[in-house]
Amino acid sequence: MKKHKFESIAPRKLAGYSAYYVLSFVSAIIGNRRWVSAPRLRAGAIIIALTAGPQIRAVAQKTCYKPATPRDDRFSFETKSYGSDGYLELDKKKTTDLTGNLTGSTDSIYKYKVYNADGEVIQEGEVDPKDGKFDGYSEGFVINFSRLPDGEYSFKIFLHTNTSLPLGTWRLRVKNSPKIINTCYY
Repeated sequence: MKKHKFESIAPRKLAGYSAYYVLSFVSAIIGNRRWVSAPRLRAGAIIIALTAGPQIRAVAQKTCYKPATPRDDRFSFETKSYGSDGYLELDKKKTTDLTGNLTGSTDSIYKYKVYNADGEVIQEGEVDPKDGKFDGYSEGFVINFSRLPDGEYSFKIFLHTNTSLPLGTWRLRVKNSPKIINTCYY
């Protein structure tokens, strides 16, 4: 197995610090005499030379990987939509729309699918941009869940060209749907 070139730095540091502390301890016992302080200064210079040199060269080393590029198509929702348990909460007495922001738009059409606990698609449709089209780097969006009954769901957002690989998956809780009262007038 190939040994990394910086694996030998730690033992040198340990030896340098040990020598410094031993000389400091000996000089404290004997007192501050010239024949003791001069070697201590030389030992300090040696410690600095042994430990600082490899660290300075390590900073200038090239990396062997490409830096990660920022991920495109990032969907974020308004913080007031999140509950304490991580679910996106939709109170249908207040609104039937879930709003948020799309950063790094790479497509003009996005689709969503809502799944129940059994994995069946309950509702699907297109994500609507607030200004009419996804044409900027950062865009507001709206998803309408007016047809969704009370319950807990998961929903996924996809590019319109690839509905097999989701851009994101979220948990959704729909509650407080307005009750429809059937009244019969005879």
